[in-house]
Amino acid sequence: MEYKVSYQYHLGRLLYSIATIYMGIQIFTSGHEFYSPYWHALRKTFNPKSTNRIDGYGFTFDDVNKYTTLTMGVLLIIGGILTLAN
Repeated sequence: MEYKVSYQYHLGRLLYSIATIYMGIQIFTSGHEFYSPYWHALRKTFNPKSTNRIDGYGFTFDDVNKYTTLTMGVLLIIGGILTLAN
């Protein structure tokens, strides 16, 4: 008797891809509100005397944190799509 794992493998890959895409969408849409205090605490841990504005660039650290969180969400979505397409 030969045991084939192709059905379970494809089902697992499909469920993993859907979960990864869903997590990426959640981080992209509402991740900034959730992760903003953690990014702020991380910045204050490494540089306690820093202000919120980045001098000379016109950005604030909140903007950088928001773009970083959006990038993480987009990378999760792309990873889920590529896993699904594989």
